[in-house]
Amino acid sequence: MNCYDDIYSTSRPFDMDTMTQMKQPSMTNIYSPMSMDQNPLPSLPTGVPAGGIVGPVPGPQGSTMVDMGVPHSTADNIQFVAGFLKTQIGRNMRVEFLVGSNGPLVDRIGTLRVVGTSYIILQPVGSREVIMCDLYSIRFVTIFPQTIPNPQPY
Repeated sequence: MNCYDDIYSTSRPFDMDTMTQMKQPSMTNIYSPMSMDQNPLPSLPTGVPAGGIVGPVPGPQGSTMVDMGVPHSTADNIQFVAGFLKTQIGRNMRVEFLVGSNGPLVDRIGTLRVVGTSYIILQPVGSREVIMCDLYSIRFVTIFPQTIPNPQPY
């Protein structure tokens, strides 16, 4: 009989009393010899030390942050489209989108203003309007070089 026999018993319905009366599995010493009737459950690796991460963990760009078990955002990682585009905010660019799965490529030209989780916002050149664009439809981005206004001759 193990600690789960009370849960799977068909002789009585499951209720909270059954839950509180359940036997807790005993912790066995891994260094002591075990008898043949004991079957310890193997522990799976979690990638986190047994005590968890306590204290500062190096973060992006030399900062420190405390890891609370939350995966790091891909929105800030330049290995992903959104992370790279965040480094280009304020630049003029042509963004080409695939419409549908087999549709045409449609492009929009403007200044990148915002990069969200699943969208970007472009402001067309010479306009006060903004266009929200689907991040996952982007196929090509052409970033125009920044020009120096009125370069001085030598």
